[in-house]
Amino acid sequence: PRDNGGGAPAHRWGNGWTQDFGGGSDLPGALLQADGTMTPYWVHGGVWTQYFIIDHGAVGCHGYPTSNLAPFNDPGLGKDITLRQTFQQGSVVWDATTGAVVNDACS
Repeated sequence: PRDNGGGAPAHRWGNGWTQDFGGGSDLPGALLQADGTMTPYWVHGGVWTQYFIIDHGAVGCHGYPTSNLAPFNDPGLGKDITLRQTFQQGSVVWDATTGAVVNDACS
């Protein structure tokens, strides 16, 4: 765990709880759990960078995650391996082949 401004232990962030992590094999990321839910979700790597830096995390347009990063078939990306993580409002699609976010949709 690391202190990303809210303290190293689990702490409040918007309408839920988070605990930040500084590295390891999944790169920086955090466990996030929305109020009223029982399941925390891991947001990490390129999706974490997009979610936290660009979209302002849990207090931004997406809110809290509702799934972990999972395989996603996108025929438009050819043979690239794509993964998607869904959030309370929208999703982020990450291309594991190129290491880039290819879709960031807030609904």
